[in-house]
Amino acid sequence: AGLGDLAIYEGRFSDAAPILQQGVAADLAAKNPDKAAAKFAALAYAQQRVTQHRRPFDLERFVARHYSKLREQTRLLIAAYIEQGRQRQLQTAALEELRQLLGP
Repeated sequence: AGLGDLAIYEGRFSDAAPILQQGVAADLAAKNPDKAAAKFAALAYAQQRVTQHRRPFDLERFVARHYSKLREQTRLLIAAYIEQGRQRQLQTAALEELRQLLGP
């Protein structure tokens, strides 16, 4: 992921994407979802920057509107995932942080 982060820092978003995709796959295979989530977020950013000038609509506005309609459902799903993770003694810190960001 270090090379992917460096590529993003240098503005080489097309180079960063495949590096980060490999990192996500490796972290998931190693059962390390927190590291995979961080790489996935960086990957999403890199892909967004690559396609920034190719979008036929305002992506940020679409996502904000779409997910505002699903906020309660999203909160319920995240709470269920956290509970399942705790029952299986898995790391849930990233999900708990996301739940906090969604607010009440």
